[in-house]
Amino acid sequence: MSLGEGKRAATVLTTAIERLDNVAVVPAAAARLFAMRGWVNYLAADYPATAKDYARTRELIASIPDPTERSLQDGSLDQRESSLARRTGDLEKASTLVHSAIDKLTKIRGPDNPAMGPSWNELGILERDRGDHEAAIAAFEHALVLYRKAYGDVDTRTLGTEGNLAEVLVLNDRDEEAEPLLVNSIEQARKLQDGPSRLLAGALDMLSEVRIDTKRFAEGASLAAEADAMYATIFGARHNYRAFALVHLGLARLGLGDGPGARAAFTEALDLRREAFGNEHKDTANSLWNLGNAEVRLGDPATGEKYLREALAIRMQVLPAGHVAIPRTRMDLIKALIAERRDEEAAAEVTRAQAEFLAAHDTTPTDRKTLGELSATLAGRSQQAGAIEVR
Repeated sequence: MSLGEGKRAATVLTTAIERLDNVAVVPAAAARLFAMRGWVNYLAADYPATAKDYARTRELIASIPDPTERSLQDGSLDQRESSLARRTGDLEKASTLVHSAIDKLTKIRGPDNPAMGPSWNELGILERDRGDHEAAIAAFEHALVLYRKAYGDVDTRTLGTEGNLAEVLVLNDRDEEAEPLLVNSIEQARKLQDGPSRLLAGALDMLSEVRIDTKRFAEGASLAAEADAMYATIFGARHNYRAFALVHLGLARLGLGDGPGARAAFTEALDLRREAFGNEHKDTANSLWNLGNAEVRLGDPATGEKYLREALAIRMQVLPAGHVAIPRTRMDLIKALIAERRDEEAAAEVTRAQAEFLAAHDTTPTDRKTLGELSATLAGRSQQAGAIEVR
C-alpha cells in the first residue's frame, strides 16, 4: 500500500484470508487481516466490499478472548467504519462512530498516545464535511501535537494532517496560512516518497486551489493536472478521488478563459461522483454546484440555474442544518436569477440566504460581502425601474 500498489496488497491479504480456513488462527489475527483488506478496498473506492470486510471484522472481534485486545480492535474498527460512513454520505453515523473510537481508544492508550492521532484526524475530516470548521481545526491541531511529538515534522502522518488542516483554512479564506503548509508538504513528500503518493497528490490538489483563489490560474491548472494524473496512476482512471483535482482544473480553466475546457473538467468530475455515489450525495452536489456556476459565468444562466437548484436540493437533504454550503449555494442561485432578470425571485432567495447565514457555522467576510453586493444590485435595479416608471 505504501508503494501505491493497492491491487497487489489486496491479493496478498486475500491469500492470507483464504489460508485462515485451513489453519487454526486466533480471532485477533483474523480480525486484523479483514480490517486491513477493508481499508485497501476503501482506498480503491469499493465501498460494498469494504462494508462486507468490516462486518466480518466485527464478528471476529466479538470472539477475541482478551478484553483489552477486543476493546482495542473494536475502537480501531469504529474509526475505520466512521471513514466509510462519512465517505458514503452518512455523516451522523460517522460522528457516532468516531466519537466512540476516541472514547474507547483513549481508555486503553491514554490521551497522549500518538496512536490516537488517526482518530483525531478522522474527527477533523468529519467536522470539515459537517461544516463546523472551527471544530475541524481543533481536531487537526490536536492530532498534529501527537504526531509532531512522536514522529517530528517530516513524517507522512504529520504532513498528511497538515494538508487536511490547510484545506479547512482554505475553506475559511485563510489562504495565506494554508499556502506554506502545502508548499512544505509537497517539498517533503517528494523527498520521502519516490513516486506518486496520496500525500503528494492531495497536497498538489489543495495548493492548486490556493493558486486559483489568488488568480494564479496557470499555476493552478498545472498543479491540478499533476494531481489528477497522480490520482489516476495510483487508483485508476474511474476513481472518484480524481474529481477533486478535476474541479480545481475546471476552476483554473475558467480563470484562463477556456470555457469548453472548464465544462469538460466539471462534467467529468460529476460523472465520476455519480458513478461512485449516485445522485443524493454531498460530493455529487459539489460537482453540480461547480458546473452550475460555470454555466452562469459562461453566459448560460438558465442551465446554470438548473444545476444550482439540483445542488441546493441535495445539500439541504444530506448536509446538517447550519452547514455553510447551503447558503453559499443559494447565493450562487441568486446570481443566476439576477442574470436572468428574475429579480423578485432573486430577492426572495436573498431573504432565505440571510437567515441561513445567520444560522451557519463559520461564515467568512467574503460571504457577507457577496450577499451584500447582490442585495445592492437588486435594490439598484428596483430604484432604476421606479425612476423609469415616474418618467
